[in-house]
Amino acid sequence: MQVKISLNKTELMLLALVATLGQWLNGLKCTWNFLILGIFGIIIIWLAFIGQRMLAKFEKDKWGVISLGIMALLPFNFLGLLAEVLTYVPISGSVILFLNNHFKLVISLGIILTIIIWLILAVMLARFWHTTIQLQIRQLIKNIGLYLGWLVGLTGILLLTAEIFKTQWITAVLNGGLILGLSVGQLWLLIHVWAGGNLIQYDDNSWVSLIIGATAVGLGFNLTNMMHSFPQEIIAHRGVYQKNELPNTISALTQTSQQKFDFVEMDVRETKDHQFICQHDDEFHWGVNHADQVENLTLKQIKQHSKVDLFKDYISVANQKHQRLLVEIKPGNVNSRFAGRDFIHQFKTQMKQNNGMVHSMELSYLQQIKQITDEVPVGLVLTINTGNVMNKPVDFYSVQAFTLNPAFVQQANQHKRPIYVWTVRRSIQSLILKTIPITGQITDIGKTVRYLRFPHSLGQEMFLVATAWNYL
Repeated sequence: MQVKISLNKTELMLLALVATLGQWLNGLKCTWNFLILGIFGIIIIWLAFIGQRMLAKFEKDKWGVISLGIMALLPFNFLGLLAEVLTYVPISGSVILFLNNHFKLVISLGIILTIIIWLILAVMLARFWHTTIQLQIRQLIKNIGLYLGWLVGLTGILLLTAEIFKTQWITAVLNGGLILGLSVGQLWLLIHVWAGGNLIQYDDNSWVSLIIGATAVGLGFNLTNMMHSFPQEIIAHRGVYQKNELPNTISALTQTSQQKFDFVEMDVRETKDHQFICQHDDEFHWGVNHADQVENLTLKQIKQHSKVDLFKDYISVANQKHQRLLVEIKPGNVNSRFAGRDFIHQFKTQMKQNNGMVHSMELSYLQQIKQITDEVPVGLVLTINTGNVMNKPVDFYSVQAFTLNPAFVQQANQHKRPIYVWTVRRSIQSLILKTIPITGQITDIGKTVRYLRFPHSLGQEMFLVATAWNYL
């Protein structure tokens, strides 16, 4: 027998307005965005009270169901705010390196943890509503599917509308509506998860809901102050701009330098005898089952099995070609623990002549360089864009496109630190990034990206796509 649950729709609209306010604060070019932490806490407490009122007639496991329901929204970026909140969490250099080195593991564990949370939630819902676990699992899958369908459908409809009207102010209104609609969709998902398949009766004041919705759309409208294409530097990833070139080689550099990219990005590793070779992977493989870490091999040993280019030769050619370099010092273990110091001692003069930069996943390397000179800019490479890295002694950031979020972009811009995004491999990805105020794109398709242009109307559509992506 189904239970009828009463709920005030106006209150949900008001909660969606508060979530939109959090997005609006993040878009402001001021130091107020720390208030997003308070908004995040208010939303969680508010949701807990809504859940308590919904399930007031029932006592058994009520708070467990409410808590797990709220936690279940975290993988969906919790009303578009979780990624922004995480940028205020303190994080150490060792944790950054762990996240960088174990990106796939972290993502896999996150997916597994999400599934476990949803399964435990299904079990608790079955006990709470006296139904079967299988029924609650089916209900959860149905609700998630409906939410994802709403997300795709709403975004698609608004994109089509923007394409039809082709005016900036209409796109701005659509952007506000998109943020509000996505927040309402997540709240709908949470409420129906708590309901466990039971009927929900909504009570609301239509006029109040309309005013709240218009206010939220107005806040979203203000987020469009960046609705245009930003000039960005184009950086050739691993020194190539065509797929038929061999990465991290002088031959590729010679070809790529003719294209006059802003930078050529390339990788170096330190050998056991403190030589720097142009190499991305941490191991050399030879024969059938032979492999060893680069840092455990001398240059002579490496040359016995493979042809590699030395960085001293690479930067010499780059300086002859007047090609600026963005050098990534790949992390190592015991034998490479002072790679930053060794690198800058060997190449300080050449790097200054090159007007180049250094970035790395290993924060200690960057600190070693900073202790010796401030004349070579250093940047932190982030595979997972989370935690407060604004207090790290670096000059710029290199961030994986998949985890880039607007709160981080806003904070970096406030600190006047450039952001380079990697690795851009598709034209659509490059177009979306052009709507975000970053400094440059590190790309495998530099020959394509540098000539990408879009009409004004398409730029507005890309802004809507970027809004939806950032929300999630």
